[in-house]
Amino acid sequence: AVLCAGIGLDDIAFGQQVHGFVVKTNFVWNVFVGNALLDFYSKHDGIHDARKLFDEMPELDGVSYNVIITGYAWNGQLKQSLDLFRELQFTRYDRRQFPFATILSMAANTLNLEMGRQIHAQAIVTQPDSEILVENSLVDMYAKCGKFEEA
Repeated sequence: AVLCAGIGLDDIAFGQQVHGFVVKTNFVWNVFVGNALLDFYSKHDGIHDARKLFDEMPELDGVSYNVIITGYAWNGQLKQSLDLFRELQFTRYDRRQFPFATILSMAANTLNLEMGRQIHAQAIVTQPDSEILVENSLVDMYAKCGKFEEA
């Protein structure tokens, strides 16, 4: 809860202090705490710190991947985001937790129709009953790429 409060404060030093405390108390290995720290660093221009933490976490879950993938996207590092998204496909995590909407938004904002089509195909396979957020992201991506008939 303290870390979540710090996220809203935009205080990177505070987040680093909390991170130090959870390391000292050996609580950082809790996946929920680790995910909160990932989220904090991702949202405060600390994507490199987030990635280091991600690589050091002994336990990851679908949320861990979603946070770091989204963090890379927010920080304009699309290649890293897409690389991790592809890596996620070979993990044991529930594919319904994949950040399809985030990746589709990246494709839309960069006008990358080919990437968008690949993600669309994966979404169909893994989420045949797709969520409204994914469907909206598909419409947005196709429209921004000038493919109005596909939108």
